Amino acid sequence: MSSAHTIDRWQSSHLGRHFLACEREAAAPHMAGIAGNFGVQVGVWGGASGLLGPCRIRNKWVIDINASDSTGLCSNPGQLAVASEVLDTVVLAHVLERVSNPHNVLREAHRVLVGEGQLVVFGFNPWSTWGLPCLMGSGNYPWTERFIGETRLRDWLALLDFEITGVKRFFYRPPINNEKFLTRSQFIERIAARWLPIPPSAYVLITRKKVIGMNPIPVNVKRAESLVNGMTAPTARVLH
Repeated sequence: MSSAHTIDRWQSSHLGRHFLACEREAAAPHMAGIAGNFGVQVGVWGGASGLLGPCRIRNKWVIDINASDSTGLCSNPGQLAVASEVLDTVVLAHVLERVSNPHNVLREAHRVLVGEGQLVVFGFNPWSTWGLPCLMGSGNYPWTERFIGETRLRDWLALLDFEITGVKRFFYRPPINNEKFLTRSQFIERIAARWLPIPPSAYVLITRKKVIGMNPIPVNVKRAESLVNGMTAPTARVLH
């Protein structure tokens, strides 16, 4: 996984600051509706407060495999040091791209969430202008990571019985690390989704852990007794 220092350094760049500000703005309406007692963000992202700031959660932590000023708990994202079914919210902040086995991370998120708990996943879109540096072998973060498409992620979540309740796609500007360009091109964010055929560079999926209930099959006792009596005399033991 990329270190917290590498991520902080990129988020301090012109491009990183504009991206993070756009990401917070895009996710804020969804995050503000999240409440509960316990929530964690897996993966250092967004500084000390991470992306959990707008959530109405009483106790919040950032979990990462590496210790840093932003980390409240050190743990492998694929083997979280958290008991099962205790968290109301889990935020995966661009962490699936940074691990060798993203399936394990999703399974762990499912394990630690309570029934009806919320999983929020932030990801980069490989089918955008931001995916081009990955194809060209860029050695700079975040293009050293493996971007995961939204469609593929939806399939993975469906296999774990997560229900998608919201989605937001954002940041349509190309990855040009120039303050003047990024400032002057902010208008693209307002018009691209509706008017321009430009794929977004990132997305956030808000999902809910579905609870699969078991409905008992009602037994018609009278019918069962008549069937038995019609064949052989039953013993004194009654079967329910």
